[in-house]
Amino acid sequence: MPWYWTTIQKIIDTTFYPVDGPGHCHEAYHNDPGEIFDNRLTIFFVALAATFIIIPSCLLIALILYLLSALRIVKQRKIDRGKNLEKRIDSCLYITNSTVHELKEHGTNFPKETAQQKIKDLKEELTAIEGIIA
Repeated sequence: MPWYWTTIQKIIDTTFYPVDGPGHCHEAYHNDPGEIFDNRLTIFFVALAATFIIIPSCLLIALILYLLSALRIVKQRKIDRGKNLEKRIDSCLYITNSTVHELKEHGTNFPKETAQQKIKDLKEELTAIEGIIA
């Protein structure tokens, strides 16, 4: 992971520790797996946002959360991992179902080889999930 992401991750994880416990960013990654964060334009905007928005905001939020935590007004939340995974699998089913209907109605607008490779990749991921669950 690039240094700038690691730095921002540490700042954000520390900020939200009183309510989320360790690994706030890792949990966010699981809850938003479709995001792609690494490209040159993103790096520029991250640097800009980190300097003027993320770091100052995190300092203020951390001050408030740590104070509320010390006063026992806020507590770390407990994550129901099973429920989260079940919802994510349901989302995959909805997306897959929608994709099937769209393909039936409109076909593909990209090369057949690309579609076949993506289907192969999906099958490999499903096989990995089956292996873990079994």
